[in-house]
Amino acid sequence: MKLHRPHFLVVGPAKTGTTWLYEQLKQAEGFEMPPVKEVNYFNEVNFVDTVDSREGSWLRKYEAEGHQVTRAAIKTARNKFINRRILNQQFAIEQERFWWSLFYRFFPRNTGWLSMYLYSFLFSGKDSDTTGDISPLYFPIKEEVIALIARNFPEIKIVFILRDPIEREWSNIRMNYYSDLKLPGFNIDNYLAKMNRGSDYEYAITNWEKHFSPHQIRYLFYDELVNDPKQFMQQFIDFVKPGSKANHVFEEKIGRGVEKEIDPELRQKLLVKNVPQYHFLAKKFGEGSYPARWLEAVSKEVTI
Repeated sequence: MKLHRPHFLVVGPAKTGTTWLYEQLKQAEGFEMPPVKEVNYFNEVNFVDTVDSREGSWLRKYEAEGHQVTRAAIKTARNKFINRRILNQQFAIEQERFWWSLFYRFFPRNTGWLSMYLYSFLFSGKDSDTTGDISPLYFPIKEEVIALIARNFPEIKIVFILRDPIEREWSNIRMNYYSDLKLPGFNIDNYLAKMNRGSDYEYAITNWEKHFSPHQIRYLFYDELVNDPKQFMQQFIDFVKPGSKANHVFEEKIGRGVEKEIDPELRQKLLVKNVPQYHFLAKKFGEGSYPARWLEAVSKEVTI
């Protein structure tokens, strides 16, 4: 049996304007969005394990993302998950979706059809409304989970928002290391020493494209959002809700990060780390594309 909601997934990656997009869609006519931006139903930590998030799953997540694995780091991540779960439960109860709320609170998520149906049920609403899940942590999920999504939601649309690899990683480092909201245990050297899947465009794009046809996938670019927010929003709406207009687009930035210049030595390390990503993206999107311009710009700094 095919499931028809949500209509789209925005799979990131992180630090590409996904919060801005979520806030726009919350106010857009003809859209109904869940109570939190990141439902995170399918990411590896919350889905492949269980809602009873055992410590081992947090250890694997934080090791993969370059954190020093400390009790404080695990506690911070778990609290974020619990708060998100509470908001989704409250939303389900308000919408009289009691079975969904009960499932979300007490039962593990698995690969069965009931689990998929109850996920879909969160997005039920008026037939005329378009709804979606904006969860950047879906970007690097395992291929078998992507295949599961494709089997159960064969008509869903997938949106990527791509950003210059170094700019994206530097924004992520600023948030995790320099911000007042920094995550305990985040360590720049650990981060650089590992290939964080959230930074691996080739890994993620290749896996998603194996299971969804070209007409189901749309690539947008952070540069377009910065240069012309209304046009960016219209491109998104043309894909997920054709025939609609992007009205009342607010252009201010959401969640402005720490204003800090990148250290030249760190920039060089990020350049070296991201050489394969620049080449992959430039080859995929071709001459004249934003990725081709990114590659051309960084080629002046280092031989790549």
